Amino acid sequence: EERVLDVTRAAIEAFRRHGNRRSRAHARLKVVVDQMGAKQFGDVLMEIMQEKGVEGLDTIEYAKDPAPSIGRMSINGEAVIPQQADGKSIVRILISRSELKTADSRTISRLADELGGGIIMFTNRQNIELHDVPSKNADQLIDELHKAGFRTEGHEHLPDIVACVGTTMCKMAVSDSPDAYHRLYDALAGDEKYWKSIGTLRINITGCPNNCAQAWIADIGLRGTRTRNPEGGSIEGYSIFVGGKLSEAGKIAEYLCDVPNEEIVPAVRKVLDTYLAHRETDAELFVDFCERIGIEQFQKLVK
Repeated sequence: EERVLDVTRAAIEAFRRHGNRRSRAHARLKVVVDQMGAKQFGDVLMEIMQEKGVEGLDTIEYAKDPAPSIGRMSINGEAVIPQQADGKSIVRILISRSELKTADSRTISRLADELGGGIIMFTNRQNIELHDVPSKNADQLIDELHKAGFRTEGHEHLPDIVACVGTTMCKMAVSDSPDAYHRLYDALAGDEKYWKSIGTLRINITGCPNNCAQAWIADIGLRGTRTRNPEGGSIEGYSIFVGGKLSEAGKIAEYLCDVPNEEIVPAVRKVLDTYLAHRETDAELFVDFCERIGIEQFQKLVK
């Protein structure tokens, strides 16, 4: 723990020395690690720390396996999560497309002060958590949030979709990912029986290969595309990827198919219905189903 800051500084210095910052596509630390390999990159970090006179390097051990082993999340849809502090809880709010109006923001802030600990946290799935809520207030807080029009159910499930800003604000994007979000959400998230039967699921929508919405580590990832229209101009669409995950050693989602923009709802529904029809048991998660049958078989099933 004492060496975390030193190792972080060394990693930044390693990127400064060895990274290709002339190329936007390759100006990433992950590219340096991939080119060197984990062992050589670790050696470079040790050399840099020796140069800087960092003490206690003998306490640093190389990982026996460079691939991490990350457990699956222990939470699965709960709106209220007990904190380690006695008598305190976290209350989670599902934010539609991560967009809040001023009045909604003020309502959340007021409720956080009145019934919680006054602490608001933003998550990497574009939702909100209210921390340090006295557990005795949690049910009342949930009721007040529902009265104000907020949703607290659906975390880690189909309604918990993530999307980047797409062509609405980003010059790099080639598709309107917020529009795709709203069409999927409106068509699928209201059917509670359907999405509860699916179980844990992450859908991420990104408007271009820069992948700000992390589509390649989602159960279902949609990446914006544009294809040339023979009649002129271009056609907006999406490439669909399946089976991505961060748990265990992690896995990049695999390419399933391309669909034009107007067909993303029936395409995603078909992917989900295929999973429901062919999973071994109700307990088999979508990501495990993808790994079991393989991408080639999945492609055959959705044709």
